[in-house]
Amino acid sequence: LASQIDLNKFVSDYLDVTWFLVLFSISVFFFAQIFPAVYGFGLSYEYYGYPGVSFVLQNFMFTGDRISLRNAGFTSEPGIFQIYINLAVALALHTRQLTFFRLFVYGIGLFTANSTGGFLVFGSILLLASPIKLKIGVIAASVIGAGFISEIALQHYEAKILTEYAFLGRLDPFVNAVNTALQHPLGFGTIRYTEFLEILDIGSFDTYSQIFIRFGITGLFLWMFLVFRLTSMNIGVGLVLALSAVTNNVFFLPGIAVFLFVQWSSLEIRIK
Repeated sequence: LASQIDLNKFVSDYLDVTWFLVLFSISVFFFAQIFPAVYGFGLSYEYYGYPGVSFVLQNFMFTGDRISLRNAGFTSEPGIFQIYINLAVALALHTRQLTFFRLFVYGIGLFTANSTGGFLVFGSILLLASPIKLKIGVIAASVIGAGFISEIALQHYEAKILTEYAFLGRLDPFVNAVNTALQHPLGFGTIRYTEFLEILDIGSFDTYSQIFIRFGITGLFLWMFLVFRLTSMNIGVGLVLALSAVTNNVFFLPGIAVFLFVQWSSLEIRIK
């Protein structure tokens, strides 16, 4: 189905819709920061033990307390929100539609999401998939803002690595999933995975181990082949999926998996 869609219209619509939703999300996020009483009007939900508040098209997550606010946008959690933002950046770069203003707004969106993976993916796209002038600009901006960037990096290092709950909460399920997959190299199966999810603590957060345990070594090789092929055709989009899959389980999301199968050769590049 993905290979039969009009890719130019799909990318155009994707960029337009994502742009509107990111602008809307940023506006609501800062409005809520100024007037925190609005949280009381939202719907409460929980994602992997973290409380959140939903306004349907806009969701917030609180890590630890209501001061540690993260913007999940129109998705369930910030790690997924960053993927859609970074996909928009990669697609705009590929079609040469990325303006400085749009890059700035997308950057603000990622800042409000405060996703470690999101920052790493964003930087990787700009350094590896952008024109030379933008690369130079990114490097210059990084040097100028080195103090601020190092502070953010230290905060994420302390939160994700030095905090035992956050680190082991991801490491233990990953190790359990890989060990279980090695015992069932042809795949544990999605139904059995669901049955033994809590018993074996195999709910890893990444895509690679999730595919390995569910579909075996064949499924893992297929996923890696598709990501490699995608990266060879569109390095920006390929980087988003390859790197985001390290910290998020995304293979089953239609809005993300579709990029593995579209015909990239049919995408027009707009010359400014």
